[in-house]
Amino acid sequence: MMLTFKHFCDRPTWAAAAGYRFNFIDCLSQAMVRMNICSGIKDVLLEIPDLELREAWYKLPVCLLAICLAISWPLIFWIFGIITYARCIHAKRKYAGTKSDVVQKNLRVWLYQFDRGRHG
Repeated sequence: MMLTFKHFCDRPTWAAAAGYRFNFIDCLSQAMVRMNICSGIKDVLLEIPDLELREAWYKLPVCLLAICLAISWPLIFWIFGIITYARCIHAKRKYAGTKSDVVQKNLRVWLYQFDRGRHG
C-alpha cells in the first residue's frame, strides 16, 4: 500500500513505522496544520461574551492564553515539528520492518480505519 502525506498528517509516528519516507519538511508541515488558527481564535472569541461572572476569574485567563498561543503558533510551530521529527525517527528505528504480530495488526487496523472512515 502506498502511504501518502495524508496518512502522515493523521499519525506521523505510525506512518513512519509503516514505511512512509518522511523528511524534516513533512514534520514541519504536519506541525503547522495541527492547529487551525483561525477557527481556534474565532471559537475562543465567541465564547468570551457568554462567560458568567462567577466563571470569568478562571476562564478569562484560559481564553487569553489560548488566543496568545493561536496568534504565536506561526512563530513556534517549528518546535513541535522538531519533536515530531525525533519521534518519527524513533518509531521508524523501533518498528519499521518488525515481525511483531501486534505491531503489524495495529498498523493494518489503522490503515483500514484511515482509508474506510475518514478519507475513503
